[in-house]
Amino acid sequence: TEGVGPTIAASLKQWFAEDWHRDIIRKWKAAVTEEAAEESAPAKKTARKTAKKATAKKAATTKKTAAKKTAAKKTTAKKAAKTTKTAAKKATSKKTVAAEQSASSASSVSASTDEG
Repeated sequence: TEGVGPTIAASLKQWFAEDWHRDIIRKWKAAVTEEAAEESAPAKKTARKTAKKATAKKAATTKKTAAKKTAAKKTTAKKAAKTTKTAAKKATSKKTVAAEQSASSASSVSASTDEG
């Protein structure tokens, strides 16, 4: 092995050839992995909390946006209703004026017929 002398390389090879030595390495690895998992548990918990907060914030924003859209629709509906009412009033006024003019004309014709 490059950088390792032949004596050390032979010793390592011989040491790893023993089953119980490999078992020691497996146990150490498991202990380190378990320890790392325990150390990362608080970080995972914090990450979950952060994710929950972000989800809640997004939901609140979505709810606000939906409320704004609903309010806008209501405003549009109110404006449309007001426009319709205004148009109906104008139409009624025009009909009333036309009826009054028609009645006035009819009475003028009737009056001139009576005189003659």
